Amino acid sequence: MMSEEKEERFESALLQQGKIYLRGRINSEQVDKIARLFLFLDAQENKEIVLYINSRGGNTEAGFDIYGILKHVKSPITGVVLKEACSMAILLLQACGKRKIMKNAILAFHDIVVSLGWSWRGYIVEAVRRVEAAEKEQNDYNRIIAERSGIRAEEVSMLCEQAKILSAEDALKMGLVDEII
Repeated sequence: MMSEEKEERFESALLQQGKIYLRGRINSEQVDKIARLFLFLDAQENKEIVLYINSRGGNTEAGFDIYGILKHVKSPITGVVLKEACSMAILLLQACGKRKIMKNAILAFHDIVVSLGWSWRGYIVEAVRRVEAAEKEQNDYNRIIAERSGIRAEEVSMLCEQAKILSAEDALKMGLVDEII
């Protein structure tokens, strides 16, 4: 693992080239960081921004927040999956104008997780509310993936239910990426 100073230098060097590296868990800290980086690059001369992705996904709310930021940016965005894009990272890839994947990389789907906590105690109404919210998020996820890829939302739902892992070739055939590199 890089030291914080080396990490900052690495990020700065990428930023000078119009590149952002999203790795690790998608969470609220990532939302803030990605927003700042994309808004900074978008304020430049409308140059292409390259988003490198290596993420196992993460928090649904954070993923949808980053998706909104990517859709807001006016500069063209190319997404490149380096090793893996799982769950919410697949959604972020779909926000990119050009979607690329490395030959040995994968896309991995799964259903949205409803977390009630280890020691959750509460009213059934609250549990139902959380499940309903997760169901809406899952439907939004399925719809967005379907619209961008051209496959039916029901197919996306099946990929999630089956926790399907797709090779780069399968992702290309299904319209989830535009190019294998």
